[in-house]
Amino acid sequence: MTLDTNDQDSKASEKVTVGFDLFNWANNIERFKKELDMEVLVINKHFTPFRLNLDQNLDNQTRTIFLYELVNFINKGAEIGLEVRQFEMEEASKDVVLYTTLNRVERASYLLDFLKNRYAEVVDFNNSEHEFRLMKAIVVKFTHKTGEVEPFYIIKQLASSQAVSGTTAWQINSSKVEAFASDVSLKPPLDNQMLLVDNQIFVFNQAKFERLFNYDYKKQLVAEEKVRAIEQHFKLSFPEGVSMNMLIKERKKTLAKIQKLDVDFPMNQEELIEYADEMQLELMTDDQGAIIILDGNDLDMFIGLLNEDYMVSTVTNRRYEITAKKAMNAPDGEPPRG
Repeated sequence: MTLDTNDQDSKASEKVTVGFDLFNWANNIERFKKELDMEVLVINKHFTPFRLNLDQNLDNQTRTIFLYELVNFINKGAEIGLEVRQFEMEEASKDVVLYTTLNRVERASYLLDFLKNRYAEVVDFNNSEHEFRLMKAIVVKFTHKTGEVEPFYIIKQLASSQAVSGTTAWQINSSKVEAFASDVSLKPPLDNQMLLVDNQIFVFNQAKFERLFNYDYKKQLVAEEKVRAIEQHFKLSFPEGVSMNMLIKERKKTLAKIQKLDVDFPMNQEELIEYADEMQLELMTDDQGAIIILDGNDLDMFIGLLNEDYMVSTVTNRRYEITAKKAMNAPDGEPPRG
């Protein structure tokens, strides 16, 4: 199945619009930047936020690394032709800032909802309880006492190399090498990465944005087309509030596999269920005959059946799951003529 590029572009342009002037925003922030209240948080892989109690002596350094550098980049860029373009339509370059809307990026949307509506659940970070090595990003929230500036968030992904554990590190004090005195040493990322404001995400580092939020629009667009074909051909049953698209977005291997799935399905519903029985797989059906997909593992098994990833050896009569297939000879690995 192929996707028409023009169709992709029209879908993206219909769904993603920006009514926010990034350059005007940066100009405005320049006036208020020293008056903004700042709160620093870290998030783990589940996007649960923890509050960092920042020493007052780090206030100016933190503002410089997270806010001033980003505002300066935008303001200077306005003078030399920096452009703001839609993430789903463009590739990153040094002269382009990409943007998308918050509702398209589920994990970012979840994080902002947590910070807005579940803030009472945010606790102070404690390394003995939460382990800094498990933190995936730093989020700095900026607000203005009078409300003249809308709250915004600057986000930077953390690499494991940026944190050093005290149990495995030395420190140099003048001419003396000593045992490291703290639990963890952190070198904050210096590059501009992500700005979340007015329900828009502005992306200054595409690779880090995609890694942190597991967002690859082009792959997801192909996956959504494949899912539509599957749901037209098969009766499926999911728990309330769960969909195939939702499960796929959370599973990188499944997302990659469905890209290659041939949607000229060789089996109908009954044949696929029989195939699962032959392979002794626990594929469940409901009273209406719909295939039940409870979680990502069930989905992987279903996609594996669609892809004919299970076989019985004609030599040993043992069952196997095939992790990679390559058709023998042309066309398409037809059986040898006997």
